[in-house]
Amino acid sequence: MTKRMRIRLVNLQRVHPVPQPRVRMLAARILNRCRVREGELSVTFVGPARMRRLNRRYHRRDRVTDVL
Repeated sequence: MTKRMRIRLVNLQRVHPVPQPRVRMLAARILNRCRVREGELSVTFVGPARMRRLNRRYHRRDRVTDVL
């Protein structure tokens, strides 16, 4: 049985619309270009307060960032 990439998108913020089909397509293209053939990619969109908490928890930086 051949495994394939699973792309999981979660939107936990409500300010900016997230075009999920487009994000999924772009992620699939990037994975294909990088020759990633199996596994899982999870992308979660969060607001600034949650991003700050995550950055503080995992990187010990008390500020908002764009990517973790």
